[in-house]
Amino acid sequence: MRELYDAFQTPNLYALLVYVPLICICRWICERLATALFFHWGLDKSKGDKKNWKRNEKLKKFQESFWKFTYYALSTMYSMAFFIWEPFIFGPFAAFELMLRETHEMRLKFQVYYEIQLSFYIWMTISLIWDVRRKDFYQMMIHHFSTITLIATSYLYGLVHIGSLVMLIHDTADPLLEIAKLTGYVKMKKANTFCWTLFMLTFWTMRLLVYPILVLRPSWVDARNILVYELQVGPVYYGCNVLLWVLMVLNMGWSYMILRGLLRAIFEGKVHDDRSDDENESNPSAN
Repeated sequence: MRELYDAFQTPNLYALLVYVPLICICRWICERLATALFFHWGLDKSKGDKKNWKRNEKLKKFQESFWKFTYYALSTMYSMAFFIWEPFIFGPFAAFELMLRETHEMRLKFQVYYEIQLSFYIWMTISLIWDVRRKDFYQMMIHHFSTITLIATSYLYGLVHIGSLVMLIHDTADPLLEIAKLTGYVKMKKANTFCWTLFMLTFWTMRLLVYPILVLRPSWVDARNILVYELQVGPVYYGCNVLLWVLMVLNMGWSYMILRGLLRAIFEGKVHDDRSDDENESNPSAN
């Protein structure tokens, strides 16, 4: 069984040299398309001059949301298409058993998924430097570093099934968040309210209910015998569980910000997510 496990420790890191630039190019294309839509819909009311688009913060937000929506939507569709019928989706313990008897044919879809996701989060971490600085900048930095570490570690040690489940759970709500922001930018009030409502319900369900049940408990309880005693990789077991709980704490913090935005919507009549604010925007609910 140990020999089968050792076969996982051959990641194709050279693929990152292809995927990271490819992610960069895809983002550039999405941002150019977003720019065209931005001016076509006449959203640049503050400046109105195409020559000043690089300095237009609203445009930068529109570009970022359009790019993230495109990526997260494609990523979620890929996960649904290839992983939704896998046994580990609704029986998480199978994720740790499958790591010992995975076949090359099954591994290919995980390998491609992992390499693209790792490339994406590496690029997103770098791009935080020049993206619009949000109020949750440091939370996003911690999230990205934790995610990169979890993706790399789970790939190196053959935990691709539970890793894919973690990414699927977290990615499900992200397209809804970005489309909610986009509908807000184009002043589609009814669509915006619907998208924010759907996003909130999905976020709370997937990250506060499904994630603890299908990931946190199995990773702590079911994985102990396999990782600590059978494979003798205790540091991996404890390290990954700590990072999984870091993600849970971040989810709880973001849930509080979303709830605060919901309460603001109830009392002020405007649906809003405090996470989407930049640091220069005022927050009426802040102390």
